[in-house]
Amino acid sequence: MKFIFIFFSIFLIGCGSVSPRFTSVVPKNKSVIIENEVKPKAPIKIENSAIPQEKMMDEVLKYLGTTYKLGGNSKEGIDCSAFTQTIFSQSIGNNLPRSTSEQFKIGKEINLEQIVFGDLLFFNTNGISPSHVGIYIGENLFAHASEGAGVTISSIESSYYKKKFIGARRITK
Repeated sequence: MKFIFIFFSIFLIGCGSVSPRFTSVVPKNKSVIIENEVKPKAPIKIENSAIPQEKMMDEVLKYLGTTYKLGGNSKEGIDCSAFTQTIFSQSIGNNLPRSTSEQFKIGKEINLEQIVFGDLLFFNTNGISPSHVGIYIGENLFAHASEGAGVTISSIESSYYKKKFIGARRITK
């Protein structure tokens, strides 16, 4: 099984938020290089056996760098809930609801300390709860469609996302 090493930034933007912008570069090998890069301590582990990590990561990588578009649901432009919906559909055949608020109602509620690869993370980025969603990929990183950066990888340990976090859900096949 191949391992994908991902670098992340501490200051990134949520789906419906206003935060500092940054520049990301997606090289041909599809690893992510972002300002303020920090290497994870170890490769991401598979812990949720219901989620095929490599297949899901392949789908995430296909969308990295895609422009954010509110209401968008394609590689021409996508928002956060369409991104999670698309990744789950294409990688495990699970059809999530279209909106962040509807996705927040499904699956098993879990604590931040219990999150594993493939769990959905929810945030309140604009006063509407929940207003942003991403997919946990391990090592305190999550993939999401950000208003300022498009589809990107961020740290849940960043001061911005840490204070905006409102819950997590585990989705299985």
